[in-house]
Amino acid sequence: MPRVIHKEQYRRYKFLNMLWYDDKDLQNFYLLLNMRARHEINLYYLPSKNLTESEFKEHIDSINKQDPELCHRAGKYFKYIETTYAKAFQYYGENKEMVCEAISNCSMLHHNESNNNKSKKQPKVSVVPVLRQHVDIEKFCNALLRLVDYLNKQKKEDSERSKNNKS
Repeated sequence: MPRVIHKEQYRRYKFLNMLWYDDKDLQNFYLLLNMRARHEINLYYLPSKNLTESEFKEHIDSINKQDPELCHRAGKYFKYIETTYAKAFQYYGENKEMVCEAISNCSMLHHNESNNNKSKKQPKVSVVPVLRQHVDIEKFCNALLRLVDYLNKQKKEDSERSKNNKS
C-alpha cells in the first residue's frame, strides 16, 4: 500500500478540523466510529487543534515514530468518515440539516445494535460522548454550576416536603 504524502495528511487534518469546528452538528460524523477509533483518529490528526502546516508535520513525524501503525488505522477511520460524508451530501444535496439528522440516526443505531439489548419492555437510551482531547474549562464549569443549582433545588424541595409532612 503506498504511503500517504504529507500534503494529503494535511488535507485530511483540515477536513476533520472543519467537521470539528465549522458546525457542531457535523461532529456527529465522529460518532460513526467506536470509542477506540475516535481516540485514535483524534490522537493522530488532532482535529480539535488549529495547527499550521509545519506544526502538523512536526506532530505527524513525532506520532509516526511513537506508533508507526497508527497512521494506517487513522487513515482507515478517516476514509470511512470522508466516504460517509460524501455519500450523505450526495444523497441529501446541500441540506445539511437532513445530513446531520441521518448521521445522528445512524450513529444511534450503530451504538444501540452494539449493546445487544434483549429486553423489549423498556427502550434503551444510549448516550455517546464526543471525544475531546482537551477539557473545555468553560463547559466543565458551566456543567458544575448547573449541577450545584440542581442539587440545591432538590435539597430545598426535600426540606419543604419534610416540613409539609410534619404538619
